[in-house]
Amino acid sequence: MPTRLADSIVIEAPAEVAWAFVSDPPRLYASRPNTTVRLLNGAFDTAGSRYLVTTRAAGQVLDATHEIVRIEAPRLLETRTTSQGTVSISFLQVEPIRDDACVLIMQGQIDWGGSFMAVVSRVFTGVFGRRTMAAELERMKGAIEEDARNRAAALADRAPHLAEEG
Repeated sequence: MPTRLADSIVIEAPAEVAWAFVSDPPRLYASRPNTTVRLLNGAFDTAGSRYLVTTRAAGQVLDATHEIVRIEAPRLLETRTTSQGTVSISFLQVEPIRDDACVLIMQGQIDWGGSFMAVVSRVFTGVFGRRTMAAELERMKGAIEEDARNRAAALADRAPHLAEEG
């Protein structure tokens, strides 16, 4: 039987900033240690495209092939991930709640394969899955809110100063 997980978090940033982050796999995975993203075919913003996420952890190299199943910019991204016989479908959804805030919703379904790592992962997910998902949402929230602050600061730096206005 598949494992299903879902959670959400409020992000104090405009929905377009959150979407720009979650729909860009290299940025999405950039803060994960020992993880790389490589485009296999297509583009990161096109359904049918595939990319490889490689993580080196605990002496293992874990490859996960991601396929963008559906993309409805600027609010919904569905991906299918295959890794060591395990297949998961995930949804990232961005819903604005104010001009300067949105809700990020993460949902997933995991159909476990039969490899040793899949068995270990299944046990780990059963014990820590919801906490891991919440931690991932918190990580994304922090990165998105930092991005929004950086964008606001860059805009402020470009605005003319009072002494420069004419």
